[in-house]
Amino acid sequence: MSYSIAVGLRFFERITIHNPNNKKEFLFPCGYDSLGNFENNQAFKELCTTYTQQALESMDTEKIVELYILYANNIEYIFNEERSNNVFTIDFSPHQELLKEYFCKEIQNTFNSLSANKQLSFYRGYEQGCNNRKLYNTKKDLRFDMDYLAPYKDRIESLKDKNE
Repeated sequence: MSYSIAVGLRFFERITIHNPNNKKEFLFPCGYDSLGNFENNQAFKELCTTYTQQALESMDTEKIVELYILYANNIEYIFNEERSNNVFTIDFSPHQELLKEYFCKEIQNTFNSLSANKQLSFYRGYEQGCNNRKLYNTKKDLRFDMDYLAPYKDRIESLKDKNE
């Protein structure tokens, strides 16, 4: 990938995709006006979507999770409207259970590594984060699910009773 090719007074980003059979090059203006309608923009999106889905099938769990987090972080919710800042679409639905298991395990491991007081604080913060996600998001982010902490509900209730 190369950057800042000057053409007149505008700057462009040249994206080149190589595979064993061919080489395809896309030229996009950089900056605010780069969201315009370009001749090969749709072809670029389709190519990226196809090859990313194929690559996703060969990735290990860690890489799928990394890609999911990057992808999810580029989606905004403004006035209950989803705005994706991603260049193309990735369908994570075939990996939904894998992602849920991973995030559940990570949340539970983090929770178990904390002292009792910090567990209560973590639980409250995580609960608030989940509630905020529900309030602003129309789609569910797999990273935020109170069911991940369901096995600890009794422990949390006893900690709440002790702190009151």
